[in-house]
Amino acid sequence: MLTECRAHRSPREIVLRVLLRTAHSRRSPGHLMLKSPATRIGLLVAAVAACALLLQVSGPANFVLVYNFYFVILLAAYWYSVRGGALVGALAGVAASPYLITSTPSEYGAGAWLVRMGYFVAIGLVSGLMRRKLARRRMKLEANVTNLSRTYARTLEALTRLLESHDEETSGHCERVAYNALRVGERMRLPPRDLETLYWAGYLHDVGKLATPAKILLKAGPLTPEEYEVIKQHAAVGADTLMNINPEFYVIAEAIRSHHERWDGRGYPRNLVGRQIPIFGRILAVVDAFEAMTSDRPYRAAMPIREASDILMGAAGFQFDPDVVEVHLRLLGEGRLHTQRENGEHTGMGLPEFFNPELLERVAS
Repeated sequence: MLTECRAHRSPREIVLRVLLRTAHSRRSPGHLMLKSPATRIGLLVAAVAACALLLQVSGPANFVLVYNFYFVILLAAYWYSVRGGALVGALAGVAASPYLITSTPSEYGAGAWLVRMGYFVAIGLVSGLMRRKLARRRMKLEANVTNLSRTYARTLEALTRLLESHDEETSGHCERVAYNALRVGERMRLPPRDLETLYWAGYLHDVGKLATPAKILLKAGPLTPEEYEVIKQHAAVGADTLMNINPEFYVIAEAIRSHHERWDGRGYPRNLVGRQIPIFGRILAVVDAFEAMTSDRPYRAAMPIREASDILMGAAGFQFDPDVVEVHLRLLGEGRLHTQRENGEHTGMGLPEFFNPELLERVAS
């Protein structure tokens, strides 16, 4: 679904487009037609006419059916607030008048009819006012959620900036991992909410390296066993850091914690096996490993893409999820992944403005 001409769109734009496609696919033609003002007005008039006809054919003994008009009045208040409720209330009063309903009992004469119309209009007005008040509260709540979601996003963005200042090379690596992970997740048809979560997890998967001494991160030679044990702590440290900030980051934190697990159970920190590893961790493991192999490091030059692809293929079913490897290599062959050697240090994609994709769906609609 992502094409090369969209390579410089932000993840927010990508997720918004996916959400819009998903939302439109869920809307039936009947649902869209029901939102048309002409259709709604027609339904209200038809409903009032149907209530009047039912009242006429039922005879005086069943005049209690006059209360059916309340349902139409409430619907009008829901759709058109105060004005709609009052107008349909007045229309219902006229439709239930003794001048139109010939079977009206004698005790419901002209005076009672006017009182009943007053009740109909009053119900419409009160219902419309309640609808308006609820709508305003909902708008205020959505504004608060918007601000909270933006705050969450800025918190995560601040962590990426800290990582960039700590190790600029790791920051560029994380940006490319996020970009490629999003491509893989979209090809695997992950839902929109998962796509944005995956992008954040890719960007932040190495945030635990903030606790790793720079002399180890930037070491020009191979790591000692002791230094490697320190490096291995970054997955758990990064996940715990996010969870300490806010439990809302749980899914992202679990993706970060599991991105060094192995398909055969020999990874870290929890030795998970196969599909016990969260899907985000399985995707990040493949994307992260390939990106690391094909990027320049202080202790070695970037590996040729063909050689890195062969290593990835050979580790499928042992170190990596074979399904993820297959998708990754297919996208690589189509030229849809970003590598440092062929496409440069940065992807040109920014960070989402909001943390919560469900909020994006409301904004998009």
